[in-house]
Amino acid sequence: MLIVGIAFAVVFLFRDMQILAVKGWRILAMRFVCYTLLLLTGLALFSGFIDAPARWTERQFAFTAIFVQLLELAVALALKRYAMGRYSWLGFILPAPAFLVALGIISLEVQSRVFSVGAIGALNIVVIAWLFVVGGLVAVLCWLDDPWMDRKFASDFALMTSCTALIFFPFGLS
Repeated sequence: MLIVGIAFAVVFLFRDMQILAVKGWRILAMRFVCYTLLLLTGLALFSGFIDAPARWTERQFAFTAIFVQLLELAVALALKRYAMGRYSWLGFILPAPAFLVALGIISLEVQSRVFSVGAIGALNIVVIAWLFVVGGLVAVLCWLDDPWMDRKFASDFALMTSCTALIFFPFGLS
């Protein structure tokens, strides 16, 4: 299960790095604050499932995750089309259910193998580490390269990550 969690985390790490990288440190800081707030909001909504990973395979969770992911995809497409791309990055970095489950899987491993803390404490450790990794890599990306060169690819890749909700589909059928 840890391998799946890490694989999904890497996909979302790449997505977040590409979307958050912008010209100008002030805009980057504003985007990172919004990203952090969206992530914390998503985790607050998901926190009821952290202590019970068996619920991640229930039919109700599966259908809810797929519905939320499709809703996020619709928001991303609407922002891309109607906001002239100015705020489309917000739709691209909404915390997807598969991403939240990946962080939950990693936090369970941290809880059981590394630290003897509760589930929420382990999740806090993972989220803080995640934010440091994302922030550091985005800062390096902005410093080394022109982040606007691959903007079309980044937005397309972010939309493709919406397919990660399909991992829950088999659980919805059982």
